[in-house]
Amino acid sequence: MKSGMEIRAKTPEDEIVDPSLKVLQAHSMQGGFGYYYADAVDHGGVAAGSLTAEQRAQFAKQGATQIEETINKVDIKQILQALRDHNEFVRTKLVPKYGDQLPNR
Repeated sequence: MKSGMEIRAKTPEDEIVDPSLKVLQAHSMQGGFGYYYADAVDHGGVAAGSLTAEQRAQFAKQGATQIEETINKVDIKQILQALRDHNEFVRTKLVPKYGDQLPNR
């Protein structure tokens, strides 16, 4: 069975490195962009009904502080540029090399 792919040893020329991913990963590691769970059970947390009004207020205050800290840490211009760079990388490096293996190509 012939797949059309050449099998050979990997060489340094085969390496395709996208530096923009390091920028995106760094932002993800410093607080990320959060997660949304539609149901507290999915998150593994306590059902909101079992909390007192004071506990809910305290959690809300903590959550607002976390959101504020994340917003202050994020360099949105850097993230947007990294996304543009990654898009360019995909179009100019990956698609030409692997495009024949992608669907709808």
